Amino acid sequence: RVHLGVGSIDSEVGARIGGRPPQVFAGQPILQTHEYLLTLGTPTAPWLGARELSVFIRRGFTIGDDDLEYPDIGLRAVPHPPSSRSAESAGGHK
Repeated sequence: RVHLGVGSIDSEVGARIGGRPPQVFAGQPILQTHEYLLTLGTPTAPWLGARELSVFIRRGFTIGDDDLEYPDIGLRAVPHPPSSRSAESAGGHK
């Protein structure tokens, strides 16, 4: 289990929900096809090691779409090195 808490202030690094995606994704194709949802920071789960994990939702995704089940699910979970938020707002979950 992973228990998540929501802080009262925004964070440029570590775990965060919404806003600008991590800098490591700047210019990456995933920002053209998916919306950024959240990042789990390194201390969130032991299996992350020294990495973070960011989750993206396919643009236009709705419940009832055909891609609700693995391996075709409209979500992408991407492990990456710790990264501050990008200056780009592309891929922000609205």
